[in-house]
Amino acid sequence: MTSSSRSGYPDEDPVRDDDAYDRLLPAWAQPLSSVHFTPVAVARRAAALLRVAADAVVLDVGSGIGKFCHVGALCSPARFVGVEQRLELVRAAELIATQLACRASFVHGDALELDWAAFDGIYLFNPFSEVIFDHRAVLPGESPRSMQRYTGEIEATCRKLHALRPGVRVATYHGYGGPMPARFDRVITEPIGSHLLEVWEKRAT
Repeated sequence: MTSSSRSGYPDEDPVRDDDAYDRLLPAWAQPLSSVHFTPVAVARRAAALLRVAADAVVLDVGSGIGKFCHVGALCSPARFVGVEQRLELVRAAELIATQLACRASFVHGDALELDWAAFDGIYLFNPFSEVIFDHRAVLPGESPRSMQRYTGEIEATCRKLHALRPGVRVATYHGYGGPMPARFDRVITEPIGSHLLEVWEKRAT
């Protein structure tokens, strides 16, 4: 049996830091990690601040290779669902989830076509930035840049957030590109990694 440290993580935690996680990635994905994938420390903190229970389900919008979901599922009691439009990333995420035996699953599709009301927490790591920014590390199958598409995705996200039930928390890292809708209170702001981790909670009125 693997012993546990005082932090609650196994001494041989397979995702104890970014270097450890990167060793789980296929070779083609490793150069993308520092640009496109949530840092382990951010994923752990965001999962904790969402304050979800054992029967909760958290949505990661534009989950990439699934790093937030993998880490979150290992360090919290909730189930994590990542939605990603690139099939190659979804397949890699599924393989890593199997390797880690964690409560993370992945859907190949557009998160904006889902009913977000079915989820108990939402995570947004600036999922639409690639539509307007020229990253040095390009994801497989990256779409051409389009301000019109970017604006449409931000507006659709705002509508999805507006429809969430009261009490649901949303964690953003590097924001999501637009303002939070009315009735969302920012309850936590923490500098971490390269930016701010912010947590918002929807109030009833």
